Amino acid sequence: MDDGCLCIQETVPQHAKLREFFHYFVKEWLENSIITTRMWNCHKQQHRTNNTIEGWHNKFQTILSKPHPKFRNLLRALKDESKYSDFLISRMEINLEGKKRARKYVQLDERIARAVRAYEDTKDIRKCLTSLTYISTSGSGLP
Repeated sequence: MDDGCLCIQETVPQHAKLREFFHYFVKEWLENSIITTRMWNCHKQQHRTNNTIEGWHNKFQTILSKPHPKFRNLLRALKDESKYSDFLISRMEINLEGKKRARKYVQLDERIARAVRAYEDTKDIRKCLTSLTYISTSGSGLP
């Protein structure tokens, strides 16, 4: 993690706002004794964003259809969601497939995994970061 940050600092243009940002990042995220790197680093984890949670929240808001629902409506929605969660857990327990991921995201994950494996073989952080940069900007249809 530290090597990656140093590599990025060395390659980006020297600008006062960037230096200020790097100082903040190191102080608050790398050297923080309360929120350690282990707590927020998502290396080798499948879910790298909170999109799943945002999707659930959006679905739940749609079900409730009001920002401040009546208590009984909220309770009914929570019970229904609990039943649905139990259903999904049951499906996983008997190895039934869940929702298929979009092909572009599967391919993106494969490209990221290849870049990470190459890094693990070579320990060339600059090459790894460059590869990851091209993956995120090379016509994947993703930001």
